[in-house]
Amino acid sequence: MLNKISKKKFNLLLKNKKNEDLDFLKFSEDFLIKKRGFIFKQPKKGDKVILLLSGGIDSVVAWAVLMKVYGYQVYPVIIDRGSNKRAKRELSAVRYFEKYFSKKYPEQYIRPFHLSVNTVAKEIIDTLDKNNITPEDIVLNYKENKFLAEDNSNVVIARAKGVSPYLMPFYGVVYSDYLKFIKGLDIHTILVGVNFSDGIVVSSQTFTALRSTLLSMCVATDNYKWNFSSVFLERETGVYMDKLEIIKLGNKLGIPLKRTWSCYNDGIMQCGDSCATCIDRKRSFYLAGIKDETYYRPYLFRLIKDKVKSWVFFFK
Repeated sequence: MLNKISKKKFNLLLKNKKNEDLDFLKFSEDFLIKKRGFIFKQPKKGDKVILLLSGGIDSVVAWAVLMKVYGYQVYPVIIDRGSNKRAKRELSAVRYFEKYFSKKYPEQYIRPFHLSVNTVAKEIIDTLDKNNITPEDIVLNYKENKFLAEDNSNVVIARAKGVSPYLMPFYGVVYSDYLKFIKGLDIHTILVGVNFSDGIVVSSQTFTALRSTLLSMCVATDNYKWNFSSVFLERETGVYMDKLEIIKLGNKLGIPLKRTWSCYNDGIMQCGDSCATCIDRKRSFYLAGIKDETYYRPYLFRLIKDKVKSWVFFFK
C-alpha cells in the first residue's frame, strides 16, 4: 500500500536533492551501526509507537497507516503551540479525527495526548506583531534577508509564533518519559509524517535532518534505543512518498482529507492561494487526480457573491 523503492534508487534521489548531505548521512549511519548494530528498526505488528500529530494531511494519513496497515498501538501527541488562530484550526482538525478514528478503528484507537508548549520568546512575538510580520512573510522573504539583522542574530524569527520545528521531535522524547512515568510504558519509537518533497523548502524536514534528529536523541540522552523516522520516508524500509502519493493513499483509506488543515494564514477557512502550504495542497490534489473538496476562502466569497446576485434577481 505504501510506495517503496530500492536503496539504490533512494540514494540516487538523495544525491540529486540540493538540501541533503550525503557525507553526514554516511557518518551518522556508520556511527549508529557501530554503537548499536542498526540504523532504524521497523517495529513489529502490535508494537507501541509515538506519533507526532498535527491536523495536516501527512500526519493524519500517517496515523491511519500506522493503525490500519502496520497494526501498531499508536500513541499520538499533538503539540499545542499556543492561542494563535492557526494553532486553534489545527487542534480543531485533530479533534475531528479523534472522533473519526475512534469509530473507524475502535480496537486500535488511543486518544491523542495534548502537550501545551510555546518556546518562542514574548519579545520576538511582540516584535512580529508590532511590525505586522507573519510567518508567511518570513518564508517568502527569507532569501532576501529583509527581516534579518546584519549578524543574523534574529534569525530565530523565521520560526515565529509557535514551537520551532527543530524542537518538535524532541517533545516526542518528553512524551515518552511521561508515558513511562505515568503508565509504565517503555516506548522508544517516535514517528512523524514528513514526506520527500517537504525538505525542498524546509531544511528541518530533509532526510538528513531526520537522521540528525535520531542521532541527537541517542547522544543527548545517552540512550541508543531511540528509533526516530518518518512513516513516509525511510531508506531502511524503502518507503519513499511525496504529498500527492500520500493524498492518493489517504483517499484509498477513505479518510475525509478535506477536514485536515494546512493553511498558515489565520481565518475560519483555508486561504487556498496565498500561503505556500495551501498552494502545495491544491497542486498535490490536482497532480494526484483526486478532487479537492476542501472549502477555501475564495469559495466562500464566490458563494456569498452568488447568493447576493440571487437575492438581487429575486427582488427585481
